[in-house]
Amino acid sequence: MKPDIERTLALLKQNIGAAKGASGLRWQGGLSLAAFLYAQAGRQLDADAIRGCLDLIKRSTGLLSAPRGDMSLSLATLLSLSANPQQLLTDTLEVYGLLKAAKLGGSPHLLMAAHQIASRARPTDFGVMVERTRALYDGMKADHRFLTGRDDYTLAAMLALSNLDVDSAVSRIAQVYQNLDPGLGDKNGAQELAQVLTLGGGGTDAEERAVSLRAALKARKARLYRAHGMGIIGLIALLGVDVETAADQIDQIRVALKGMSLSQSERLVLAGGIVANQYATEGTDPTPAEAVRNSITGVVSLSAMAIILEAASAVVAAAT
Repeated sequence: MKPDIERTLALLKQNIGAAKGASGLRWQGGLSLAAFLYAQAGRQLDADAIRGCLDLIKRSTGLLSAPRGDMSLSLATLLSLSANPQQLLTDTLEVYGLLKAAKLGGSPHLLMAAHQIASRARPTDFGVMVERTRALYDGMKADHRFLTGRDDYTLAAMLALSNLDVDSAVSRIAQVYQNLDPGLGDKNGAQELAQVLTLGGGGTDAEERAVSLRAALKARKARLYRAHGMGIIGLIALLGVDVETAADQIDQIRVALKGMSLSQSERLVLAGGIVANQYATEGTDPTPAEAVRNSITGVVSLSAMAIILEAASAVVAAAT
């Protein structure tokens, strides 16, 4: 295992322990994502800062609003890592309102899309980014009516933040999807992978690496979380790294995280995020490396969100 990966892994383990033992965070979803986001930033988890941002969200939003729902801890973590949590929350809520006004349905996915725009765009560009997000979503919906839903909001926003032409991006996603779908056997996964590869400007070589990496992980009994793990695979494939080496690194981290009270899905998402972050840091080709660095938080959060929301649904179903 690479020394830098070992250091990040050690920090991640420390952060997971701190998150699970922190008062006020124990019963919140998304503890592993919080630990990862701090480790990715090279920082020890600051439970006080996260609790402060949870309180900030409560004071700034209504009782039944999306920011106070299943993704509240994840949003609070992202806010706590920013230089100005209050301003970022204000901007996120503003963009969220603009996205809803653009007739995109309110949801945790829309909240994360709003955070992506608020944290990466100038306030004067919020309106343009919302328009581009809506146009990209509509384009993908026109091509794949039954595949495209609210879980595509985050990647639509990330694509909107890129310098890609909307029509060209939609066409490219459709083409990559067509290339991947027959052999992948997972339509939702193929769409997410097509979105990420388009975002990073990957060609057919990146498509082939992604399919090979998925197979290599499957051979190691380390399949990333269903459809939403394909985004992480796409990030790694964009960087041109050796497939077997990347699969070994992910598997080693997965094994090292045993005993941390995490599900198999969580361990694999965190492992994939660490590997993607490391190779993006080392990347010699600046274009895909920068695209991956800009996308890691959004793509890993998307995968973690699927786990969090599925767990929440299971709790509701059991209670019912």
